[in-house]
Amino acid sequence: MEYCSLFNKSYFQVQVLNRFPNVTTKIDDYFQFTPIALGLGMQALGRRGEHKFLNQIKRLVLAEAFCNGTVTLIKTQTKHLRPDGTTRNSFPSGHTAQAFVAATWLDKEFGKNYPWVRYVGYSMAITTGVCRVLKNRHWATDVVLGAGIGFLSVDLSYRLFDRWEKKRNLIFSPMVGQDTFGLSIVYGF
Repeated sequence: MEYCSLFNKSYFQVQVLNRFPNVTTKIDDYFQFTPIALGLGMQALGRRGEHKFLNQIKRLVLAEAFCNGTVTLIKTQTKHLRPDGTTRNSFPSGHTAQAFVAATWLDKEFGKNYPWVRYVGYSMAITTGVCRVLKNRHWATDVVLGAGIGFLSVDLSYRLFDRWEKKRNLIFSPMVGQDTFGLSIVYGF
């Protein structure tokens, strides 16, 4: 019976909160972005990544668009209640998705030449996800899906850019309106 209870998200959450009561850290709010800051800092110090700086930023922006679009779409469609009962936007974890976008981008750009950044970036991403559960803001399932969305968003961005760079038919353009802003991506076939 204990084995089956492990897959019950409410049971798991209760067990976590019993073992780690009253966690109130804010480190998850910072760690979700810190790997990006680390990568930009490495660039500023002359440590080059896999791509030129502008191409790194383009890949990151596209990954962020994929990630944020996916997370927002799923959150608005599923409306899962948070474990603390406050709002219906629990599934998936946006903090964790963002943290894994940042860590995966850092890994893809600098992990080959500086393997230690992989450990730093992914440690921050995992810490972010764990904190979201410990703070009772997300179910473990929210965090797992958030991590997957973040990782896959970067992977998709890099795959598309690699394909587009061969054809040289991709254009990015900012869009600014009275009350809106965005990014236009045009791909010619």
